Amino acid sequence: MDTQELEDKIAQTDCDMIIGASHAVETAEKLGKAGILLYPGKPSIAQALEDARRLARQLHQEQKNQTILRSIVNNSIFGVMVCNAMGEVILFNRAAQQLTGFSGRDVRGRHIDQIFPTLKTSRFLAGTQEQQDGYHLIQDTMFRCVQTKIQLREESLGVLTTFYMDTRSRKRNLPVSLPESKAQATFADWMACCAGLDGCTRQALQYAHVPLSLTILGEEGSGREWLAQCIHNAAFGENSPYVRINFAAFSSQDAGRLLLGMEQDGRTVESMLEFAQQGTVVLEHLDQAQPQALSCLMDVMRHQRIKHLGGQTAIPLHVRFITLVTSEEAQHFSPALRELCGILTLNLPPLREHPADIPALFMRYLRQYTERAEQVPRLSSRMEQLLSFYHWPGNLEELSAVCQRYLYALSMEPGSTVNTRCRLLTNAIGEQALFQSLLLQYPALSPGAAENPGQFQAGVAAAKEILGYGNAALAEKLGLSRTTLWRKLSSGSSS
Repeated sequence: MDTQELEDKIAQTDCDMIIGASHAVETAEKLGKAGILLYPGKPSIAQALEDARRLARQLHQEQKNQTILRSIVNNSIFGVMVCNAMGEVILFNRAAQQLTGFSGRDVRGRHIDQIFPTLKTSRFLAGTQEQQDGYHLIQDTMFRCVQTKIQLREESLGVLTTFYMDTRSRKRNLPVSLPESKAQATFADWMACCAGLDGCTRQALQYAHVPLSLTILGEEGSGREWLAQCIHNAAFGENSPYVRINFAAFSSQDAGRLLLGMEQDGRTVESMLEFAQQGTVVLEHLDQAQPQALSCLMDVMRHQRIKHLGGQTAIPLHVRFITLVTSEEAQHFSPALRELCGILTLNLPPLREHPADIPALFMRYLRQYTERAEQVPRLSSRMEQLLSFYHWPGNLEELSAVCQRYLYALSMEPGSTVNTRCRLLTNAIGEQALFQSLLLQYPALSPGAAENPGQFQAGVAAAKEILGYGNAALAEKLGLSRTTLWRKLSSGSSS
């Protein structure tokens, strides 16, 4: 039988597994089917049959799991969409079809940005965020859309998007419940992990009860949104509405409908701002807002009222505005926007400026990502040193990612020792990243740096104590011979 004929026969069969010679097995695997290699002789045939039975049980269990998963997804009351790493839609459940008005045939196989351009999924896939959450207008209906990256180890597999719709923005014959957007964090949790931010915390507690617009100024990932949640819960309580608006996520033509709402054909679609009545609106990425969006927002903030597009009545708005901004983003604000958003300003330091808090924050993430918190191993003193020593350019987002890498590595080495856990943490942060921190803190170690014997000696001591380098390994990292390293250390001691 020639190759083409074999391919045709295997492709047409309903079998999930092929048992045969190497050519048949290779062809089966090429077509996505399982293959069991068969050699001549009774022992080989018996082993092949045993392997086939084991693989059949495995395939049957996988099919059961897939059937259960399909049933859960298709019977969910929430819209669920999955796209692959190239942005092509591969799953669009029944609820998503009913909510958006798109059929599965309209959507599957097409690029998600062509169907839902306001989600900006390609930008999300290319970025470092693990999740994004915002409100979007789809088919004249306001949805809360939560997008989460699907990852296997370091490989990005795609994006899971969940659609939630407010009952008030939908016709009565399609009732769907929408969970309120809530803030979970409290100052008790914050203060348990951020003792080194005592001044910032006291100021935040004071500002929480002042109903004026607030700007939280800090680096990406420094905990601005966490602090905003704490302020909201202190002011309004966890059951009050808390709405985040990402101004990088919607287009200029949708700005009016999203921010002001609309009235058309006897139907009212409330705005994102109205969802937050008697609560908090958190504004993000205002530097990327379209002019139309900024104009709508500033008018609302000035007058504290909204008039729907197509409507006649002004609706009073009772919300607290909190703007999250970096110093670079703030440079793009007009003076008027800066004053409207920040009658009060709170400066949140980056993680590297309160290093004593990092071990407690790391333990918080460990408990968050571990099913049984009591099984989380304590940090050794050297692990705490490592965490506090590193400069964390990605702030809390990087700390969270390191924690997940560490837990994964730890799960591969059950019964690990203290030294093993320290090694796993070093690998999770990255040896080269730690070495760059060493050079930042002790510039005298850098090639071509000005002579500073005291700083050089202190840097070598830190490299040995915290990073665990010996003289030979450190000399190699610094690009020096061991003799030159010894001579530099000796000159520092003598001076």
